[in-house]
Amino acid sequence: MNTKKIAYSLIFLLGFTNCLLAQFQNNLNPNNKNKPPHEQRIEELHKAKIDYITSELELSNEQRGNFETIYNNYDNSQRQLFSSFEKRVRLIPSNNQQAREKIFAGFELSQKFLDLRKSYAEEFLKVISPMQLDRFYKIEKKLSRKIQEKKHEKEEK
Repeated sequence: MNTKKIAYSLIFLLGFTNCLLAQFQNNLNPNNKNKPPHEQRIEELHKAKIDYITSELELSNEQRGNFETIYNNYDNSQRQLFSSFEKRVRLIPSNNQQAREKIFAGFELSQKFLDLRKSYAEEFLKVISPMQLDRFYKIEKKLSRKIQEKKHEKEEK
């Protein structure tokens, strides 16, 4: 990996981490009047995520514009899908029936996410190569892990 990529990655990760930390700190202190609205923080995080992904994929300007449009739709679809299942998969079961329902809701959600990925793969492949799509999925997985790690670190404090 060349130094330019390393520098971009470090800058992004530092900015990404700062955004996450600021978000968590603002959530802990509701009296903070200077915090941006929740939606604005999500937009900023989303923008940083797209910038990072497109930089890592080394997309041309034309590819970037088309990729962003598809990615925004993909991301919105994922959020809507998760929110439609959120209560069922976050349920803390108090009996066997609820535990069973939670387990099968998780399976259903996973299948719907897989179906969504498959359908958007065709859209992404109209703009990027199969190698870039493979790289995109790896980047997406890496970013998800980092977000989860930050959440867990914050919860432990």
